[in-house]
Amino acid sequence: MASEEDLSSLLTSRLEAAKSLELLLHDPIYSSIQGVSKLRNRLASELKFLDGIARGKTPLEKKYIETSNVTHFKNIVSGLKRFQGVQAVFHTFSILDPDTDSVLKHSVDIVAKRGEQWIKVISRSAKGICMDWLTGSTRNIFEQAETYLSMASLFQRNFSPPEVVFEFTAGVPDAIALKLRSLGVTVLGEEIPIESITKVPEDFMEVLMEGVDQNDGMQPSNIENQKSPPINLDVSAVFVLISNLTHENGTNHLFDSVLLTQQAEMERKNPARKQLLSQIEGREWIICRTAHDSVRDILSTVGGESEKKRMEELFRKVRLVEDAVSEKTATLKHSDRINQRSMASLRFSAL
Repeated sequence: MASEEDLSSLLTSRLEAAKSLELLLHDPIYSSIQGVSKLRNRLASELKFLDGIARGKTPLEKKYIETSNVTHFKNIVSGLKRFQGVQAVFHTFSILDPDTDSVLKHSVDIVAKRGEQWIKVISRSAKGICMDWLTGSTRNIFEQAETYLSMASLFQRNFSPPEVVFEFTAGVPDAIALKLRSLGVTVLGEEIPIESITKVPEDFMEVLMEGVDQNDGMQPSNIENQKSPPINLDVSAVFVLISNLTHENGTNHLFDSVLLTQQAEMERKNPARKQLLSQIEGREWIICRTAHDSVRDILSTVGGESEKKRMEELFRKVRLVEDAVSEKTATLKHSDRINQRSMASLRFSAL
């Protein structure tokens, strides 16, 4: 049992850490991060509580000191400096569930990589994480992972869900890390052999390892090495890929139009299709419904048979994405320059 002297020393340490963090969060480097004021408020509440213990308003007890959130806040602030493109901290994402007509909400510790990364910082000890799982805690690490992953799928960026990253600042049992990776979570932190933490019943281990590929343990430590976002093909890009003009012998035709003759000359000097393919090959291609339908309408009127055939071949390789207007775009007012069609297109650049 900790002595009063030990608890006083620990309390002093927590207070000093909280005050240091409070000063640090007023640094201008954090001013552009959404939610920093929320973090400051939580830290201020924690500091007030600890100060109350120091002043004798609250009993000096182990349960109050050891469960303090100061260490977790310190780990959060550390993450704000280490992760790239941090946009927000303690950010709440909300979306209407069409099935129940209720609002689904999910809080993310750190939103990084310009919104393409959702990071959860876990300050709990590796043993605590393991025991939560073994005892069937309602908020064990796997349930948290499933919540993060399911919500991330509803808030896609560049037509892909944000990468879900779990950073374990106090270590993570290696078998649990493997399972998380198999679910689609990027795991950061020291991996500790689970057998060195506690004796896990054999049937529990069998359930844990179900569907786990041992190669998941080879996950690269550099989380920047991620799949590139898809390429959005607009109408112009599609015609570069399918036009007779950009294919073999296409520039040899004698055009009546001065404009087409000029385009043919430019194509001979600087082939557009070759340039475009050099930039987009090796990536997934997508197209919005509006652009897809526009290409079909145009080709049905002026397209040649070869171009129509190339269009069908191309569309078999391209993922069709339905039009949807983002919240930001929806605030724009209709005008001579902005109509429903252009708003649908804007959705793709807004993501």
